[in-house]
Amino acid sequence: KGSKNIIRLCAGYITKSKILIEGTNNKIELNGLIRNSNILVSGNNNQLIINKNTSLLKLKLVIRGNNCRVVIDEYTTFGSGYLICMGNANYVEIGKDCQIADDASLWATDSHPIYDLNGEIMNPSKPIMIGDHVWICSDVSISKGVTIGEGAIISANSVVTTNIPAHCIASGNPAKVIAENIYWRP
Repeated sequence: KGSKNIIRLCAGYITKSKILIEGTNNKIELNGLIRNSNILVSGNNNQLIINKNTSLLKLKLVIRGNNCRVVIDEYTTFGSGYLICMGNANYVEIGKDCQIADDASLWATDSHPIYDLNGEIMNPSKPIMIGDHVWICSDVSISKGVTIGEGAIISANSVVTTNIPAHCIASGNPAKVIAENIYWRP
């Protein structure tokens, strides 16, 4: 729906998935495997880039707003879950070679704005940035405004509300660093 919207399927493969674009001048570039997923891009001038050799399974991906951007880089896998980016000029960036397990939730927004009595938004949307080679285990929730450094591991059932440094393991609710100077291999 709308006008001047572009979906470009380059080297990707889509099966049993739905893609809906509403608004004007939105761009979607798909280069990976997308299976059993739902993608909604709503608003104006939004961008979704899924780079080559990625795998998205049972993912609900929503971009709603204006001038928002979601980028999932090469060799990243995403099991079932949610990736939500809303607002104005907000973004989610996921680096190369990341493994995101089932039922992960990345919310770069609170979904509904809350206003003070002067009409100012009290809970603005904020970006999420995930570095290269990050392992996010199952049932992890990542809140808006969080950066996770390269090579980090987020333990299962964790809730990430603050930044996590590179090469650390974080665990808990809220997630806290429990080990440093680590690396992992698939």
